[in-house]
This record gives sequence, structure tokens and C-alpha cells, in this order.
Amino acid sequence: MNNISFSQRYVIPCLIQAFQAMLLWAVLTYITIYWIDLGFSHMQVGVFISVFPLTSLALMIPIGLYVDRISPKKLVIASQVIFGLSITGLMISHEFWPTMFFLVIGGMGNSLFSNALPALFYKTLGSEVRGF
Repeated sequence: MNNISFSQRYVIPCLIQAFQAMLLWAVLTYITIYWIDLGFSHMQVGVFISVFPLTSLALMIPIGLYVDRISPKKLVIASQVIFGLSITGLMISHEFWPTMFFLVIGGMGNSLFSNALPALFYKTLGSEVRGF
């Protein structure tokens, strides 16, 4: 573990999380306007906005247990692939249920990322730095 540089250990995980958060909020800022332009009602848009964080919240503990059993590095990569599929699906879906499906997938990817990246970070710290 000592051959890992400072940037690999601390800076890269922080940059990955910052980029993912920036992408998420950049999309969520303007996607409501896009959905209204597609003809969705305000109620449907409200449901869309609530599905993503509720899915992420509901899966936080089950995915947290899963992260302890699988390599966090693989799960961070998988979460970004899932999140990318969700964003791509949101670009091509123009009906209610496909959009809901891709938002649920995005919530799963976000929950996986939110659990796996800190696990990866703490795994690379080493026991002498953690304090316990």
C-alpha cells in the first residue's frame, strides 16, 4: 500500500466524486425544462424528480452491505457505467414508464457510487492512518 502516491490515494477519488456530482446536478438542473417540453405534466415531472433520490435512499443500506463483499474499485466503475446508461436512457426516452425506469437505474447507480467511493477511499488509507 505504501507505493501508492498521494494523488492516487486522495486526489483522484475526490475528483471522481466532484465530477459525478457536477454531472448529476448539471443534468438535474435543466432536465425538468426538457421534460415539460416533451409534454409531461407538472405532476409527472414531480414524480420524476422524486424517484431518483427515493431509489437512491431506499437502496443505500442493501448496497452498503454489498459493497463490503465486493471490490469497491469494481463497484465504482460499475456505478459510473450504470449512471451513464441512465443518462443515455433519459436522452432517448419520451414516455412516462421508460423515463421512470431510467431514473430508478440512475438512483441505483448513485447509491452504488455513494457507498463504493468512500469504501475505496478508506481501503486505500491503510490502518495506520484510520485511527482504529
